[in-house]
Amino acid sequence: MAGLIIAFVVIGFLFPASYQTRLDLMVDKSDTSLYRTVSDLKTWKKWSYWEVTDTNMRITYGEKTQGLGAAYTWGDKESDIDTLTIVTAEPYRLIEYEAKFDTDLPPAKGWYSFKKMGDRTLVESGFYMEHGYNPLKRWFGILFGQEMDKAIEHNLYALRDLQ
Repeated sequence: MAGLIIAFVVIGFLFPASYQTRLDLMVDKSDTSLYRTVSDLKTWKKWSYWEVTDTNMRITYGEKTQGLGAAYTWGDKESDIDTLTIVTAEPYRLIEYEAKFDTDLPPAKGWYSFKKMGDRTLVESGFYMEHGYNPLKRWFGILFGQEMDKAIEHNLYALRDLQ
């Protein structure tokens, strides 16, 4: 048993100390409408992977729900409260947010960028998260990273298909 624990720890140290992903999708919508949708946190319930798949998620919106400084908290139980805050809002071009999880790790960073290309828009989404030196958090990062890849892909296609 001790050998398994040692192997688990050693392997954990071999995993990356951070995770980053990005995807893009050409969408038949204007950069203006896409920006307005993403910059309004109350619309996320219509297209966000996490809000669509986690029906037990409790969301509490901050005083501001659109643009720079917009924020909400979420969680499944009283002790699991996480926060998302829009930290950059460049109209029709870029939304950057920080996601602070109920951990001692620095906030994760995510973004949506919009590049008008004729009557279409190239939408890019990405996410970056540090796991630190804790091997257990690095194991979590491997699993979470796979889920984030699915989430970003879902979000881009959901934004494309949103009526």
